[in-house]
Amino acid sequence: MPKFYTMCKKLHPDHGVLVPKKSGTTLKRLMLVTMMMSVVLAFPAFAAEGDFDVVTTLTASFESMAKTMLSTIAAVLPVALSVLSAYICIQFGIKFFKKFTK
Repeated sequence: MPKFYTMCKKLHPDHGVLVPKKSGTTLKRLMLVTMMMSVVLAFPAFAAEGDFDVVTTLTASFESMAKTMLSTIAAVLPVALSVLSAYICIQFGIKFFKKFTK
């Protein structure tokens, strides 16, 4: 039987997924292995040949991200304001007519 099955207590009754044991050590080991694998798998992405300037690359990527965010906000803002103003007008209209009906 593989080690993962010994780290798990049983199958979940509803959907059949393995449920980890409640003991802290095996759960911590499983989480540690998962984190270590994610870190190790990320290192080849940072490997580069020749001259590689991290500051320039990060600055360019953050500037690009900021431009994208501002353009998204500029595209969404008119629609959001019109929907919000319609909602506020409807709420005031309901309150206005409720005053006269009482």
